[in-house]
Amino acid sequence: MKNKAFTLIELLVVVLIIGVLAAIALPQYERAVEKSRMAEAKIVLKSIIEAESRYGLSIGENTGNFENLDIVVPGSCTPTKCVTKNFTYQFDDGDCGDGCSNPGNGVRFCAARNEKNYSVCLSGTEYDGGTELQRKGHFWCGSSEADCKAAGAIKLSDEQYYFE
Repeated sequence: MKNKAFTLIELLVVVLIIGVLAAIALPQYERAVEKSRMAEAKIVLKSIIEAESRYGLSIGENTGNFENLDIVVPGSCTPTKCVTKNFTYQFDDGDCGDGCSNPGNGVRFCAARNEKNYSVCLSGTEYDGGTELQRKGHFWCGSSEADCKAAGAIKLSDEQYYFE
């Protein structure tokens, strides 16, 4: 009668195959999770920019205060920043001031990734400061080259990284 048990070699081969598959799949999984978190930041930043634009069109100036916007950012908010599980959203309108051709669009918002070293930033289309990419209203990376690459940002030029 033949024994129907597995040999030690067969078990080791199966464990090795599972280990190799896990080593390949885990980084892809982490990258997919980070992309989904990036999508959260993009949606919230776009909503903030649109709310700031509406405020600017109705009042005639930038607010710099989350309480004045007609949206609710998830998480706990103070007048100048909102903190969620994944990001800290903040105003940054230092370069624009009164020189904006369209108040509301001339402001920049950044979402700093909590426990990571990068930010996702978005500027209104009339933002006067920063690089050309930042003035066009694209999502761009506000960190070092290594941190931007690690976050999945794409290199546009020497110092410009953007998110698709």
